[in-house]
Amino acid sequence: MSIQGPLRERVTILTKRGITVDFITPVDSEPPTIDQEGLTVDAAGSVTENWIVVGTVWGRMTPKSGREYKGAGRDTGERSWELVIRYRTGLTASHAIRWKGVDFDIRAIRNADERKRYLKIDLIERGT
Repeated sequence: MSIQGPLRERVTILTKRGITVDFITPVDSEPPTIDQEGLTVDAAGSVTENWIVVGTVWGRMTPKSGREYKGAGRDTGERSWELVIRYRTGLTASHAIRWKGVDFDIRAIRNADERKRYLKIDLIERGT
């Protein structure tokens, strides 16, 4: 299976505190930096998880589908995307992706051609 098209978009890989971050190669990114540690509680008492920036890699984002449904008494939308990046070990569904300021949860990771050249990652956009 060949991957069509270039990997021309910069995506950021995020992790929660305490998850191993040793899979990014020095050639591919800068050293890990911390957005903010722990949890943030705002004035209304809402808790927000803060993520550690693991690194930035080249990839290709492609929209896949979208749907709307009623959830918790309001209309809710869900958009799914596919990300293609060069193969790397250590990436799991507990990581997240940030692209153009939007965060995505990882749903599935597949070795695209079973030759360890590319990963296809199914994503769900957060907060839609």
